[in-house]
Amino acid sequence: MTSFADLLFLTCLAWIFAHELDAIKQHEWRILPLTSWMSEKWAYPTFVLLHIPLVVWMMVMSPSTTFQIGMDIFLIVHAGLHIIFRNHPSYTFDNTLSRILIFGVVPLAMTHLLMITV
Repeated sequence: MTSFADLLFLTCLAWIFAHELDAIKQHEWRILPLTSWMSEKWAYPTFVLLHIPLVVWMMVMSPSTTFQIGMDIFLIVHAGLHIIFRNHPSYTFDNTLSRILIFGVVPLAMTHLLMITV
């Protein structure tokens, strides 16, 4: 049977996947150091295609407690990075849905982190 902590973590994963869908709409590759220097012609497909192995890796690793702890920490840091980059000229995550997808997962990740480490 799946525990509440497992469901909470899977919700966090789904949340970041939803954020990545929004990141495509918001042209996040224009902000990221890995892709911001690329032309639009190359940055968009690179950003999208790199998510295939990334998502596979996340799904494969999801049962690992170490991975879960790392992902929880990443989700919290990720929200902080969005605060840092909010003044970037290409930053467009300035609508309600984007903010919910970026910041709404933080309490869930913190709760999950506490549940599996305490």
